[in-house]
Amino acid sequence: AAVAKAWEALRQTQAALDERRRAKDAAEREADYLRHVVKELADLDPQADEEEKLAGARAEMMAAQKIAEDLSAAAALVSEDGLEGKLSAASRRLTRASAAFPGEANPLSNALDRIDRALSELIEARSAVEDAAERLGLDEGALERAEDRLFTLRAAARKHGVAPSTLPEFFAKAKDALALLEKSASEFTSLEKAVASARAAYLD
Repeated sequence: AAVAKAWEALRQTQAALDERRRAKDAAEREADYLRHVVKELADLDPQADEEEKLAGARAEMMAAQKIAEDLSAAAALVSEDGLEGKLSAASRRLTRASAAFPGEANPLSNALDRIDRALSELIEARSAVEDAAERLGLDEGALERAEDRLFTLRAAARKHGVAPSTLPEFFAKAKDALALLEKSASEFTSLEKAVASARAAYLD
């Protein structure tokens, strides 16, 4: 009776081991994939709502960049080589010409005063444009960094067939699944020991 009982124990544990071995082989293939996924996403470290925030920041920086380009063009138009330069040249010529009309009855005085006032206003306008451009505080490298991160997140999401916004959740599930498979591997080792013990008991 003891032998029969030992045999039955051996048979049951061996059957359980065989079944677990088949599952283990499939799990090991899955574990290799999960380890790759977990390593990749651990390096990427996706954060909750990160894709949405990056997309918003990118749109804002692109708009700011366009404004900065317009301001730069406007500043160039009124700069020394643009309208400001032309008004300055006109003022100098009129000043020379007005020397031919000494006294208060200078027919060029009114024109010269108007050009000088226009030049003064233009200089103030250029200064205001430059101040506005400076207040934008556009970091040229920030847009590139945001785009690189955004496109990397989206590429990883496409690779794994998930939405970018769900990458953190996908990462967490992959880690949990890998931990479960590794736990199963540990249980398989325990089952092997149980079979060895049952065999030893039967042979005794």
